[in-house]
Amino acid sequence: MANKIKRTKILIDSKFQLRTVFAILGIKIVIISIMVSGVGIVALYQNKHIANVIEIEDNIVQVLAIPSVGTETDERLTLQMAQNHDSNMKRLRAMIMTNQLLIWGMVAVIFIQGVILFFVLIRYTHRIAGPVYVMSLYLRSILNGKFPEYIRPLRENDFLKDFYALFSDTVIYLRDKYETKTLNVKASKPVQA
Repeated sequence: MANKIKRTKILIDSKFQLRTVFAILGIKIVIISIMVSGVGIVALYQNKHIANVIEIEDNIVQVLAIPSVGTETDERLTLQMAQNHDSNMKRLRAMIMTNQLLIWGMVAVIFIQGVILFFVLIRYTHRIAGPVYVMSLYLRSILNGKFPEYIRPLRENDFLKDFYALFSDTVIYLRDKYETKTLNVKASKPVQA
C-alpha cells in the first residue's frame, strides 16, 4: 500500500513543469515549422508549375482540336491526343490536390502531436515536481519546529528516489538528534518545589 500512493494534482510546480514543457514544445515547433515550410514551399512551387503546364496543355489541345480539313488519320490522331490530354490534366489536378492534402495533413498531425506531447511532458515533469513538492512540505514543517513522525515513500514511477532516500535519512537523523537534545534539556532542568 505504501508504494501505491496516488496523487491527482498533475501541476504540482506549475512554473517548473510548464516552463519545461513549453521549452521542449517550442523546440519541436521551431524544427517542425522549418520542415513544414520547406515542404510547403516546394509543394507550392510545384503546384504553380503544374498549373502553368495545365494551362499550356489546354491551349495547345484547344488549338489542335479545331476541326480542319484533313484525312481521317489526322482526325483520329487529334481525338486520341485530346483523350490523352484529358487524362493528363486529371492526373495533374490530382497531384495538386494531393500536395495540398499532404500539407494540411502534416499541419494536423503536428498539431495533434503537440497536444499529445504537452500532456506526456506534464505527466513526466510531475514525476520530478512531485518528489520536490513532498520534500518542500517536510522542510516547511521542520522549519516550523515539527518533525514528521512518518516519511511517506515516493510513488513507484517518481524520479529522484536516491535523493529522496538521502533526504529521508537526513530528516530522521535530525529528528532523532532533536528529540534526544530536547529530552536531555528537560532532564537537566532542576525540579522546583
